[in-house]
Amino acid sequence: MKYIYLIFSLLIFSGCFVFRKKVDTTLVDKQNKELFLATFSEANHNLLLDNNSKAIELFNKCIEINTNSAASYYQLSKIYVSKNDLQQALFYSEKSVELSPDNLWYLDNYADILIKNNETDKAFSKHKELLQKNNDTVWIYNISQKYSEITKYQYSLDILNFYDLQFEDSLFLHKKLFLQKKLNLLNEEQLTLNKLILNYPNLIDFKIDLIYFDLKNNFTENASIELDKLDKNSDEYYFFNAYLSVLKANCDNLIYSMQNGFNSGYISKEIKQELLNLYLKNNLNCLSETELSNIYKSLFLYYPNDESLILSYLTLLNSQNKTSEIIIALKDIENKNITDFSLINLIANIYLDNLLFSDLLSFSVKNIDIYPNKPELYLYTGISAYNLNDTKKAKNYLTTGKNLIIDNKELLSQFNLYLSKLQ
Repeated sequence: MKYIYLIFSLLIFSGCFVFRKKVDTTLVDKQNKELFLATFSEANHNLLLDNNSKAIELFNKCIEINTNSAASYYQLSKIYVSKNDLQQALFYSEKSVELSPDNLWYLDNYADILIKNNETDKAFSKHKELLQKNNDTVWIYNISQKYSEITKYQYSLDILNFYDLQFEDSLFLHKKLFLQKKLNLLNEEQLTLNKLILNYPNLIDFKIDLIYFDLKNNFTENASIELDKLDKNSDEYYFFNAYLSVLKANCDNLIYSMQNGFNSGYISKEIKQELLNLYLKNNLNCLSETELSNIYKSLFLYYPNDESLILSYLTLLNSQNKTSEIIIALKDIENKNITDFSLINLIANIYLDNLLFSDLLSFSVKNIDIYPNKPELYLYTGISAYNLNDTKKAKNYLTTGKNLIIDNKELLSQFNLYLSKLQ
């Protein structure tokens, strides 16, 4: 009986010890959890305040409390990226992925840091791993965009092609077109454009894109087939009929087609100007000077702030010696803030050739503020001031401009010519 009591007492004692130990462990775990949460919260607060050193200290403390804290490793990797310490950033980002392999944000962050460290192949592998876990279209598009931004166009296109079944809307198809264009994949471009037309049969934009694509790449037979599908009375039909006629050096109906086609609001000014430049380059002489200048004039009026178009229009008028039309055009643009120096130089020369010295003076002085180191502008100012009998201003500008010349004998001789007149 005595032994039975002793054994029973020992069992009770050991049970109490185990229970107490369990209570103590639970209490410690609870305290650690509370300490971790408080430390993690304080670390993030310091991170928001850009106190990176303190944040690093606190996130490391979080890891001491809980060595499996993937979030702490993730946050540390972001801090080291901001400090441009990619080796540390890689260490912590990789650790966060090891501890939490299903967290897409951690995986994406790791891949992004690999890209920054020029480990593109490994990054691409990690991004594909991410998309195998979640091939949501937002992830696909954004990851593809990342490789476009670093000009890894094939990787970007591979992402889209790998998940091609996802893409039925124009956003993704346009992205594919951009990449195919960069990689010069003509057949794939053509397929994508046809897919856009198939998916959006009521939109003319994609039909125009396909015709323009065919014309640009000399697929004239394909262009003719697609052109016949357009409304024969539409401005777009006239425009591309003119484009096709220029490519084939065929003047038949070119005048009528060009004059009507340039009224289209669907066709960009760049493509319109491209057709004009192509026409001039091929020396077709199908249009009279008046007909050609009227087309430029309509474009100029439609796009009054396009400097490249203004330059082309004024160059054409100047070559045709159409002084009255030049003066009218200059009045339309005199209050515009022109920044293209080639255009500024052309306008100044036009004022000079037509002896419009008051206009030349105000125009050149205004543009010296934009280009203070261009001696040509000082020359124009000096010449105009000289012809307006303001010799003091003429001498000041001519002297200043001459001192800016580094190596241009022809320009220097013009400065010397007018300075000699002021002796």
